[in-house]
Amino acid sequence: NNEAFATIIGVFLLPQKSGHCQTANLYTVWKAAHIGVYLADVIVPTTQISYITVADSHLGIVPYMTIGKAYRRLFVYDTTIIGSSPASSCSASLFCRTQSTSDPYMENCNSIFAPVDFRRVGFVAPFNTPNKKTCETSMDPRLCRQLSPAYPNLDDCHFPFEKH
Repeated sequence: NNEAFATIIGVFLLPQKSGHCQTANLYTVWKAAHIGVYLADVIVPTTQISYITVADSHLGIVPYMTIGKAYRRLFVYDTTIIGSSPASSCSASLFCRTQSTSDPYMENCNSIFAPVDFRRVGFVAPFNTPNKKTCETSMDPRLCRQLSPAYPNLDDCHFPFEKH
């Protein structure tokens, strides 16, 4: 059982490079300022997440699928998503604080959901995009071996915390 709380992102799952299925389970994430569980660059055809609890996070579960030739499926089992719990009773928890390039200290709500004034979104429909987040999926693998294994290809579509 894994637990993350008071973080920017609770769980940042890196892509599996080969195979037909990947899974993540037994996570509890609460009070994540931006994202509870983030599935980055999903490449394999089937992803399963189970026994996950997300509470008091701006975005609960965000699957980021990479466009390719294969059809991708996401299965979510035995998962609990709680918007606001009694843990969100202090005044600092009442409004959205998310990062952007121009606001790395999260003084404002920089979320794509800010215009509709949503404080919390439990599950975001899977993104299907050619913009890949991780080095192994976006750069020549020979260059990636020289970098940290999780080093991102930095462009305008990345979160500030990904730019180390």
